Amino acid sequence: MHQFLYFSIFVFCLNTFHAISQSDKERAVTLFQLKEFDAAKTVFESHLNAFPDDWEAIEYMGDIAAHQQNWDDAVEIYEELTLQFPQNANYHYKLGGSMAMKATQNRWYALTHYKNIETQFKTALSLDNSHIDVHWALIEYYLQLPWILGGTKEKAELYANQLHQISPVDGYLAKGRIADYYKDAKAGETAYKKAVEIGRSEHTYQKLIAFYRNTNNHSKADKVLQQALKKYPNFEEKK
Repeated sequence: MHQFLYFSIFVFCLNTFHAISQSDKERAVTLFQLKEFDAAKTVFESHLNAFPDDWEAIEYMGDIAAHQQNWDDAVEIYEELTLQFPQNANYHYKLGGSMAMKATQNRWYALTHYKNIETQFKTALSLDNSHIDVHWALIEYYLQLPWILGGTKEKAELYANQLHQISPVDGYLAKGRIADYYKDAKAGETAYKKAVEIGRSEHTYQKLIAFYRNTNNHSKADKVLQQALKKYPNFEEKK
């Protein structure tokens, strides 16, 4: 009888401990969604002390580090995730993105890791060739990479064309971005107008308006702004 009682108490305590921990995790996720990153990090750390192999919580820790632009921690966390789950495209994408952001702050790191960044993005794409964010990352990668290291307009256009097959709106936005980068106003206007024509989303209107502002076509920007406000009364122009 005593043994059964002790066992019941043990099970009760274990279940209670698990429930408390789960509520901690849920609270941490809520804080993360509210962008209370410092508070979320503290609660996730407490949760991970009890459940160190909760990989979802570990990913959240990487996401917090990324939001706080703590690229060293983000790279370390996502690197561990890719080792544990090498077939997860999103982990490779997040690792490549964090490495790329770290490279923008550290020239030596950029020179010694640019191929690793490319490898992470391409690995992600090989695992999920419909991953829209990876296509965008590769487009930006080849735009920003110096030509001597392999950055070319043609490579960026290759991934923009692939993206267009998955999402025509994103494809036109990507072509607009490339045209913007190379100061091709005519091609940029055509691409962004196509994105608006197909998407009619707030984001596409914002991109076209921003393009017109950046090219000093303020009358055209104002006209598109009025069109956007008719469709979205609470529309806000991105500054």
